[in-house]
Amino acid sequence: FNQSTGFLAGKITLGRTLGFTTGGSIIGKLVISSQISGGGGLSIIGGASASSFYLACPTNSFSGDIIHGKGYLYINNEVRRNQNSPLGNSARPIRLSNNTANTPVLAVNADGVFERDIIVSNASSSVTILTQTATNLVFTGSLSNNNSVLTLQPVYSSNLFEWAGSISGTGSIYKWGFGTLVLSGTNTDWTGGMTLAGGQAGVSGGGAVILNSPNPL
Repeated sequence: FNQSTGFLAGKITLGRTLGFTTGGSIIGKLVISSQISGGGGLSIIGGASASSFYLACPTNSFSGDIIHGKGYLYINNEVRRNQNSPLGNSARPIRLSNNTANTPVLAVNADGVFERDIIVSNASSSVTILTQTATNLVFTGSLSNNNSVLTLQPVYSSNLFEWAGSISGTGSIYKWGFGTLVLSGTNTDWTGGMTLAGGQAGVSGGGAVILNSPNPL
């Protein structure tokens, strides 16, 4: 779209992957309140790196892949496997993929759980997952991250998110923001390590967390 602000309403049925982008260097905001169904997926490919895309319908039922490669993708509701949600109704992983110098940002601004697995791939720069409003957000899906820097950013001191799913891969985590990150999964296949650059971070789970890395925590 070539507008600074755009809105999509009405129903969308996907038979294949639908891509969203902004025109040229436009820093745009696209609010997608449409109810999205069908077997296709979504590709968020941005435009300007600061463009924002809002999946605003909590009852989307599409079942295809989601690839987020550029700009900000905002989610304001819980995301559960195989239940309608802003990210559709599926057990497929969410792919955060970036092979440019721009950072894809997944912003989850809802208390509760995020059950879908996340795969970070093909990233030549960092990828970010953040929350600005959640005070108790728990990621229960797995995280696979190879050769990339994943920034986890609870922005404000009142923000807390917990990663209860397993973490694997050689990619590192960069904890940023004033809030708190808790790792409570079993991370025996993660070798990338974590750098604490702001706020607080901790582990829980009665010794279930194993950080197999010489990198700083």
